[in-house]
Amino acid sequence: MTTRLEIYAPHTSTATVAATQQAALSQTAALQRQMWALTAVNSRQNPNAVSASLLVTTLNEVIDLSETQVTTFANHVPEDILLVLFTLSIIVIAMVAYLNGQSGEGKKRFTLILAATISIAIFLVLDLDRPQSGLIRVGFGSLERVQAMMNAGS
Repeated sequence: MTTRLEIYAPHTSTATVAATQQAALSQTAALQRQMWALTAVNSRQNPNAVSASLLVTTLNEVIDLSETQVTTFANHVPEDILLVLFTLSIIVIAMVAYLNGQSGEGKKRFTLILAATISIAIFLVLDLDRPQSGLIRVGFGSLERVQAMMNAGS
């Protein structure tokens, strides 16, 4: 089982998922099936062992968390929502610019600050929506620490 986990951990790292996401996910699923098969054999051989029960529970959590992670990275803000966001921001900036022009008082600084603020807000929404790219990145630090612990123990 330890060997399978040592193989499994690198396939969920940031670099692997980003570089070859589909291949990594396929191999991850295959490794999960293999680990589940080994766990099932172990549970049948030792049906009353507490360790077998704990292993089944823990492996089930690993597989559930893996699926949650894949689903989280695959879900994005719908394109229709982004289109509405862009459209509303353009309308608001155009209205402010028009009203500034009508009043005769050129408040260019205010209009530029408003445009920059809206642009930053949209950028943050897009950046948070795609955790594997952009400035704000979600890592796999906890999984990498477990892998380092396992490597140190072997």
